[in-house]
Amino acid sequence: MRTKEFAKRALWAAALAGAVTVSVVVVVLGGCAGSGPYRNAALALLDPPTDCTEIYKTSDNDIREVASDFTLSDSQRTSRLQAIQNEISDSYNVKGNRNCWDTAHEHHLGYELFYTEFDDAGQAVDRVEGAAYEKSELYLIETYLRNQLKPNPGAGATTRSNEQDQGLNIVVFVHGWHGSARATDSYSIEFKGILQDIAQRESRYASTMGSRRPSGSSLTRREHRVVGIEVAWRGDSRQCQEFCVKRSG
Repeated sequence: MRTKEFAKRALWAAALAGAVTVSVVVVVLGGCAGSGPYRNAALALLDPPTDCTEIYKTSDNDIREVASDFTLSDSQRTSRLQAIQNEISDSYNVKGNRNCWDTAHEHHLGYELFYTEFDDAGQAVDRVEGAAYEKSELYLIETYLRNQLKPNPGAGATTRSNEQDQGLNIVVFVHGWHGSARATDSYSIEFKGILQDIAQRESRYASTMGSRRPSGSSLTRREHRVVGIEVAWRGDSRQCQEFCVKRSG
């Protein structure tokens, strides 16, 4: 499946509801080959990762501290980021935690984070490796968005339940060179800081606006759920380095 087809599927929700805000963050996208995916959609499809929030909690708190401390110098911020990477690596090496870091859907207290990985031909890596579409990262994302935005069967075709009327803020991120979908990747860690900031701003906005929010019909406070989608490619593979060096030369 081509990258443009993913974008069309990911933005499908916008045609169904005005309660969706989509942002795109792009950091130097390039094409490179790679092996099998780092993330596993089947883990999330079989067992939604709701029990991983405690495992994510420590690193989430540290990410929040670094992201919100603007007094840190570049070297201090880099040092703190490396400490978080080591922290996640240690957690990953605990056998019972591994699925939480390998899943293609991370459920955090303030946001959802999905991963989808592509090769240099624009093909979904897990599909190239033989995964059925119904067990792929793209299917996982599409299914989540459809479930969040589908009409409430008991209330008419255009009406959603109060929970579905929550709305979504969708943030799509494409990492840069040397990046990947690994849990310890610095791009991914910093993207989590962005999602945390958006979630906090959303919470404050919802508290201020309440039922006056311009979209939806609920008369209660409606805090839109923040959904991050990281579009990953093998920016640190040997093939990528050879390819990108040739391109830049």
